Parts: sequence; C-alpha cells; structure tokens
Amino acid sequence: MNPKKDISVIIPVFNGEKYIEKTLLSVVKQTTLPLEIIVVDDGSQDNTCEVIKSFICAHPEITIALVKCQHLGPGAARNTGIAAANGSWIAFLDSDDLWLPNKIDIVASTYINNSYSNFICHNEIHRQNDMDMMVDSFSKYNQEKSLSIQLFNGCFLSTSAIICKKSLLTHYGGFDNSFPNAQDYELWLRMSPKISLLMLPDILGVYVIRSGNISSRPSWERNKNLYHVIKGKKNIVPNNTYIFRIIKHMVLTLLEYIKDLK
Repeated sequence: MNPKKDISVIIPVFNGEKYIEKTLLSVVKQTTLPLEIIVVDDGSQDNTCEVIKSFICAHPEITIALVKCQHLGPGAARNTGIAAANGSWIAFLDSDDLWLPNKIDIVASTYINNSYSNFICHNEIHRQNDMDMMVDSFSKYNQEKSLSIQLFNGCFLSTSAIICKKSLLTHYGGFDNSFPNAQDYELWLRMSPKISLLMLPDILGVYVIRSGNISSRPSWERNKNLYHVIKGKKNIVPNNTYIFRIIKHMVLTLLEYIKDLK
C-alpha cells in the first residue's frame, strides 16, 4: 500500500444535511486521496443519510462507507468509525469543517519522513459568520516542554486538524462518551504521556463555528463542563500545576458566568 494512502477519515454527523456535502467534497478534492472515508451518522432525524448516499453514488473514485448508529454523541460516533477503520492512521473531520486540498498530502509526507511521530496537528482558519481568523496553534506548542502540562493548561489541538495512529487510539480505549462535551480534549490529555506530537505551521483546514454547535455555546457553560475533564487528570501533571489550573479555571468560569448575566 502507498503509505500516503494509509489514512482513514472519520466524520461523525448529526442532522447535517445542510453542510455534510461540502465537507465531503473537501476530502474528495484532496490532491492525495485517503484510503477511505467513514461517515458515522449519529442518529440523524433529517435527510443527512440521503445526502450522503447520493454523494457516494456520485463519487465512485473513492471508498466512502456510511455507518448508522443510535444518537450517543460525537465521541461514540468517532469510536464506531475507529473500530471500522482499515488505515493505520486516523484523520478526524467534523461534519461542518473543511480541509484545504493539500491537507492529506502534507500530513502524509510528514509522517513518512518522521517515523517516530504518532500524532500530527496543523494550523486552521476559524470561520464564523463568514469572517475568517487564522489560529496559530503551532506557536502555542513548545517541543522542549511536557506536552501533558501544556495541554493541561489549555487545549491547542483542534480535532479536525488531527491525524494520529489508530494503535494509539485503541490502546487508550478511544473517546469517553460519558462527558457531555470536550470528549476530544479529554482523550488528548489521557493519551498525552504517549503522544509524539508534530505541530505543523501550515494552514490546512477551516474550523466552522455555526449557531447551535458547541463552540457557539456560552463560555461559562463550556468551562463548567471542562472542569470535569481536567479534575480527573491529576496523575499526568505535577501537583502545583494541577492546583493552580483548577483554581484558575473556577475563577474564569465564574467571571464568564457573571459576564453572561449582564
């Protein structure tokens, strides 16, 4: 197998009839196609599955599988996709996000030339209300310092910008669906002691913030849920780091709550 094609793309989707086709097109138009695309429908109640089936028929040049499951959230849907994947590498893509055409070519060349790495992430554009802002995750990571501590102090890894070894994901049991959100952040933290991260400065994706998705919810609500994620990770960071982060997080959550009340 061509090592550049050893990638399974996993796309969880729930009621995404309005945007899933555009997301799939951003994968099909890659300069290097992946091994397969696995779309996991998380119990959609609209015409999402019909849109996907039509797209599959229109694009026989690439393997696209549609897997249906009950509505359990994106973490469970991603786990279903991981279990079905045939590639050694897993690339995640949310159903309303987009990739630039050279995404797979660049990340595949990166893991071929850096065999020690098991986790790759790149920069993105954040898009909200047709306004674009470049988010420089690359500059937030210091390869000379502990990844666990850096991630514990704040997540700079975007799920649609990540490609990682399937073996790493399965070793840690995948996403924990008991968390209402931030299941991805929880998994990156849990895996961080074994992650060999390569951060790329290239802008290779577009993260779309739309009304109704997690990113559009009040900050204090998201921060409250994040507290439950970080409080269970005391074992991966020094005690002083843990205490400082917990206190800081509680203060920030309170301030955001007061702000939203005004």
